[in-house]
Amino acid sequence: IYIKLSTIFISFTIGLIGFISLFYFSDLIGKILGSKQVGVGLKLTSPGILFFSVNKVLLGILNGERRIKLYSLSQSLRSVLLIFFIFMLSIKETNISYLMSCFFYTEIVLFVFLLYFSKINKLSNLVLSRLLFWIKYNFFYGFKLLPNGFLYESYLKIDILMLSFFLSDYKVGIYSFAALFFEGPYQIPSLIRTNTNPVLVLLIKKYKKVKFDKFIYNVTTTSFLITAFGCILLCLLYPLFQPIFPDNIIDKSHLILIILCTGLLVYSFFIPIDFIFIQAGMPGTQSLFMTINIVLNIILNLIFIPNFGLNGAAMATAISLVISGLNLILIMNIKGLFSR
Repeated sequence: IYIKLSTIFISFTIGLIGFISLFYFSDLIGKILGSKQVGVGLKLTSPGILFFSVNKVLLGILNGERRIKLYSLSQSLRSVLLIFFIFMLSIKETNISYLMSCFFYTEIVLFVFLLYFSKINKLSNLVLSRLLFWIKYNFFYGFKLLPNGFLYESYLKIDILMLSFFLSDYKVGIYSFAALFFEGPYQIPSLIRTNTNPVLVLLIKKYKKVKFDKFIYNVTTTSFLITAFGCILLCLLYPLFQPIFPDNIIDKSHLILIILCTGLLVYSFFIPIDFIFIQAGMPGTQSLFMTINIVLNIILNLIFIPNFGLNGAAMATAISLVISGLNLILIMNIKGLFSR
């Protein structure tokens, strides 16, 4: 109960700061971008940040408690609610800015749903000193993970960002189109990782090392096989979309997609365990691991894009994914987590 309440308190506080900041600066952002509607939209969106922050923690609690069915239902509910509110407001509202409030409505409904099933009770028996201890512990633990959280969300966008410095918007658009499809199969091992993380905590707690026994072997192999099926199917079906999209964009981006998927096939072995340092209580190491991956990705893009253009960016990302897997095993060995 103390761990739950402390993380909820921290996420609420950070979300509140984000909400107030965005609300206060929304008009200024609108002026900078030359759009009053953007400012209005951000102001309507801002309260959703508060509930989004808390919901992330409540979802993490469900996953940690291995309540996967409820976790999956909650994730699906977010998408359904968002579509529902967009549909309802698009009928009634003529000002497109007001559609931004759909994010807030979605998160507040999801918050009520998650809070009901979070099993937070026995609040009357709380000891304040213990609660403060866990607030302090989780805050500094999360602070050490901040670089990982920020960089991980940017990891698959480095190539697009680097391309924007070298090539035209049109060519960046071609690459982004392929990258959009690529994120589909990338979600397969990511979902497996979500299910694997709580089990890794138990394995590390019990054995102190990650023994690559039947469980780990099955997880990594399953991740590779399902991802391989998804990648191959996507690459084979991709040309069939040619009549739907204009300007021959499918043909121009097909090789990019194939190169990206090739790198993913290798890294799909490692994705289910690439958050292992978080589970092992090493947040600083996790952030260091992701920092190394980002730096290598940037360097590879700087080398390949000027020489090979769009395909070079895809090659840089694919190679970066392969090296990330090797880095993971290397750092696990250094930290004594790897055991046969």
